[in-house]
Amino acid sequence: MSLNTSGVGDKVLGRAVSIEIENKHPLIVLANELPWDEITSVVLEDLKQTAGGQWWTGRPLMIRIHLAAFLLQKINDLKDRETEYLLRDNAAAQLFAGIDIVSQWHIPDHTKIEEFRSRLSPETQRLLANIITQHACKLGFADPSKVDIDSTIQEANMSYPSDIRNLTKIAEKSKKVLDYLRSVGDKTILDVVDVNLKKVKKLARDCFFMSKNTPVEEKTDAELKVLKQTKKESKPIIDVCIAMAQEQIDKLPWNVKDAALQLKEFALPYFKDAKTYFVERIAVPGKKLAFHLSEVACFNKGKKHKKNEFGRCFQMMRLCGNFLLALPNASIENNDKESITPSIADHEKLFGPKAIDSYTTDKGYYSKANEDILIKAGVKEVGMQRPGNVNREKLLPMKREEQLANRRSGIEPLIGHVKQKGQLGRSRMKSDRGTESAGFAAIMGFNLRQLTRSLTGNPETAAVF
Repeated sequence: MSLNTSGVGDKVLGRAVSIEIENKHPLIVLANELPWDEITSVVLEDLKQTAGGQWWTGRPLMIRIHLAAFLLQKINDLKDRETEYLLRDNAAAQLFAGIDIVSQWHIPDHTKIEEFRSRLSPETQRLLANIITQHACKLGFADPSKVDIDSTIQEANMSYPSDIRNLTKIAEKSKKVLDYLRSVGDKTILDVVDVNLKKVKKLARDCFFMSKNTPVEEKTDAELKVLKQTKKESKPIIDVCIAMAQEQIDKLPWNVKDAALQLKEFALPYFKDAKTYFVERIAVPGKKLAFHLSEVACFNKGKKHKKNEFGRCFQMMRLCGNFLLALPNASIENNDKESITPSIADHEKLFGPKAIDSYTTDKGYYSKANEDILIKAGVKEVGMQRPGNVNREKLLPMKREEQLANRRSGIEPLIGHVKQKGQLGRSRMKSDRGTESAGFAAIMGFNLRQLTRSLTGNPETAAVF
């Protein structure tokens, strides 16, 4: 083998480079098959919700460019800056975004990509996910007559909700507010000496490093010491925040404002709830799990590797062809048994009445009423797995029941793929609205990858382009 060292010591200079993108490229094929008119009509209502209400004034928003950037972001699970870099560096991505068909085409800044995404409501992003599946059915890649349903937990962007840790956070937020008010010479904190954060953290560490065999009484005493010290250090600042008018709070920097609002609304009730748990070992219903998030619940699905999960539940239906439909979030818990009726209603909106031939669930969805609902909806094969103590007459032969149960298990790996390539596993968002939106957008990204595979006939085309 010979060696060639040409160009090793030379510098690289920027210049125009001609790149040919074939019509068979996955992004070109996908761009030509997507129902852009339908997608645009769905997002328009959100985009018209401007501060002044006069959405027709000002610099025009290039919807085709931003929609393409949003879809590319969700296909590849990219951050805003990474999406901007993709559009700058990838010729196929530029063609997907309409470089030759959009007048005054340009690459949007990452801040504008974030702004566009934030304007889309969770419901809009759910509808977008379902439009992709509906379009796949029209193209013949999916069959809406065969349906499987399952749920999964999306973990919120929060630390484990330990009472000791949350009490420490209250002290930290109090210190932040105090330091800012002192730096601007605010006279409302003249009587406040300081927040001894170091002492609170020392007591918290003592609790954290306690042996598992520590008697409950000793553990309770240590926890109450943290609570007492936190309350002592933070109460003066909390009182200042409570006394502040909303106009005063709005003038604070965003990070100080968030801390002040959380102290004003949640600190005192949390002290009470934490004390109840320390003394009685009973969690108060409605107790705050995270100060920056309100729509968070605790789930325990009996998984060995995940005893408790904190976030929200998503319900999904799989159609034959491995495309997913996202059901609306009626609540944070989205109870399995209560999801059958909404799933039928949502399916009917997209594909018409009595369009389901077979419908399968796991045991968590079972009830006699739910079986009757499916039968009334015209479902020919009700593959609802039953708990062992149910003696009701079987609806299907045993062999067919087993076949449908095996088919239903096929939704599990699909949920795993959605979690792996999106934020349905753990959200990166720091608000309830953003967290819910990210879950629906992850399902949309999965459907787009599936559609690309189907259009190109290549199972590898759903990788990062």
